[in-house]
Amino acid sequence: SVMLFTKPETEPRPLRRIVFMADYSEHAQRALKSTLHLAEAEDCEKLYAIRVYTTFDEARAAISAENSDGSLRARTFEEEEKALEEFILAAGQTNVPIEARCVRGNTGFAASDFVQSVDAQLLVVPIHPSDDSRERLPNHIAWITDVIPCNLWVIR
Repeated sequence: SVMLFTKPETEPRPLRRIVFMADYSEHAQRALKSTLHLAEAEDCEKLYAIRVYTTFDEARAAISAENSDGSLRARTFEEEEKALEEFILAAGQTNVPIEARCVRGNTGFAASDFVQSVDAQLLVVPIHPSDDSRERLPNHIAWITDVIPCNLWVIR
């Protein structure tokens, strides 16, 4: 795991608003629990758990809704919101105020815009560790390498 402070200070300020980029893997669930521990220690005002829902996701959901072959289909926006809430609840009880948000946008940059709009001090991105040490960020969050909107914690 790596934590990057974009504007380090000798007297650090508390991390009052944290954004967690959720996926529904077991690794992300462990990462959320780690984030909750940090958020509690920092006396976090709000932890936002977000998913980006693009126009491409919406189109895939509309197309796959017509499939009746029993294969996994893309989620609708409403289904995505429900899945995000269930993911958060699975982390267990906490004193940290959490807000689940599905963020609509055309690209993953919608997450960057959201991080800036809530004036977050930390963005947490879980990346599943693999045997390939050259693993790159998933496509939907590759924007992080171009525009880091705040301090960043990549949890491997």
